Amino acid sequence: MLRTIINVLACSAAGCMLVLVGGCMAAPGDGPTADHCLVLVELTAQEGKGAELLGVCERMLPDTRAFAGSKVVDLYVDQDSSDVVCWVEYWDSAEAYNTYLQWRMTDGSDPGLMPLLGGPVSIRFLNPADN
Repeated sequence: MLRTIINVLACSAAGCMLVLVGGCMAAPGDGPTADHCLVLVELTAQEGKGAELLGVCERMLPDTRAFAGSKVVDLYVDQDSSDVVCWVEYWDSAEAYNTYLQWRMTDGSDPGLMPLLGGPVSIRFLNPADN
């Protein structure tokens, strides 16, 4: 079983702080989809900045999809609030996602996401329920 406890991104006027919590594990079974990690990321933009946040996220997609360990990455906009953007991602493992996240946060490839955030970021690692 793979377990990861990281720290949820909380934003305020003073800045943002990353705080993720979660874990992933290998699912039982055979075949190429037996081992995976489902990652759900929810970003809340400052009021009225949802379209701009979505644009930044769309520019991030090609590098995210090409990153080692990424299987599927899709973006969604909340039906009740266009200021909420959700990433639905399948990764080989939590470690693969954490490597990607570290890359995003340390090498200057952040395309302006942080200044648009108006609330906490939720990052959840989910395991299949039927294991």
